[in-house]
Amino acid sequence: MGRVVAVGSLNSTKINAVAKAYSMFGITVDVRPIKVQTPTQQPLGLSETTNGAVVRARLALEAVNEAEEAVGIETGLVKVGDLTYLNIPVAAIMSRDGYLTIGIGPGFAIPTSLIRNVELGMELEKAVEMRYGYANAGESMGLVGILTRGLVTRLDANTWSVLMALIPRLSWNRGLYGG
Repeated sequence: MGRVVAVGSLNSTKINAVAKAYSMFGITVDVRPIKVQTPTQQPLGLSETTNGAVVRARLALEAVNEAEEAVGIETGLVKVGDLTYLNIPVAAIMSRDGYLTIGIGPGFAIPTSLIRNVELGMELEKAVEMRYGYANAGESMGLVGILTRGLVTRLDANTWSVLMALIPRLSWNRGLYGG
């Protein structure tokens, strides 16, 4: 059966990323997805994105009584100087004792035409649908998958964010992080 891990989302790319990341480290999990309400539709900045991931993890942990820990994944747009915006996934893993670890996955540049729409208040997924004709891209390959023609997908990016958040929790790293 494995460790019960709640996931603060019903999005299949997030659910599958959690299962895949844990299994890559040889950890057997019973993933329990749960719908949660996040503070913002389109997080802007690293702080807002990280907060969204933490809120997702906390709400999932509160909702799934059997869970030993919960994972929240939030993807947001982070401005890099005056150069561009990067789309970056952040994972937060929270344990019942309050231990929190954070990981960041690979970021990629958002096309300028999409940024303009987001700056006007549109959610990125809606802007992607308008520009590329992909409805619910965030539930499948994501914008990164569209831009790379499927060579890199949203599942890949989300998996890496969870892998990075798991590093302090690995048995061979106990005591290195104070958790």
